[in-house]
Amino acid sequence: MRKSSVKLLPFLGSLYNDKNPVNFLKRAIEMTNYPVDGFSFWDGVDVRTDPVFHMLIEGLVSKKAIKETMEKLEKFPTYRTVITLQGTKVNKHSYKMPCD
Repeated sequence: MRKSSVKLLPFLGSLYNDKNPVNFLKRAIEMTNYPVDGFSFWDGVDVRTDPVFHMLIEGLVSKKAIKETMEKLEKFPTYRTVITLQGTKVNKHSYKMPCD
């Protein structure tokens, strides 16, 4: 039983700096060995349109979900950076994922 209502949210770093989503999730898996309440991370860049970013954030809910997300990423299709007609870049960081 906890003696405090303070939440423990370890810092995973920045996906923007790491550029490897599997490493990002590996850090999260390591932190689940401790009684954490969740995770914190920094991504001050606008990655809301990136499907990999969404997959990562949604996968941080449990150890099982993190492992499933890592498996999905291993099978994730290759794709190129897409620039929309309005000039918005999708997957502008590409996370070193291969292109065809």
